Amino acid sequence: MLTGQIQIFDSLGWAVINSLWQIGLLWLIYKFLITAFSISGTTAKVRLSSTLLFTGFSWFIATLVTSHLIPGAIPGIHNVIIPDETQLLFCKRYYHTHLPFTLFY
Repeated sequence: MLTGQIQIFDSLGWAVINSLWQIGLLWLIYKFLITAFSISGTTAKVRLSSTLLFTGFSWFIATLVTSHLIPGAIPGIHNVIIPDETQLLFCKRYYHTHLPFTLFY
C-alpha cells in the first residue's frame, strides 16, 4: 500500500514540475502568435488562450499518466517493494540526498 502511494505522489510531483515549463512554453507560443499575426480582438485572444490552457491541462494529465504507468519515464522508485521500515528510511535518505528538493517527506 505504501509503495503505491509513493509512486502516485512521485508521479504527481514530477507532473507538476513538468507542467511549469510546459505552460511556460505554451505562454511563449501565445505571445508569438499574438504578435506575429497582430491579433487584437478579444474574442480571438480568449479562444486562443482557452485552447492553449486546455492543451496545457491535457499535457499535464498525459505527463501524469505516462510517468505513473511507464516505469523509468521519470526518475523515481517505480517497481520497488518495501518490506520493512529500514528500507523505507533508506528510500527517504536517498531522495533527500539525490533530489534537489522533496515535496512529500
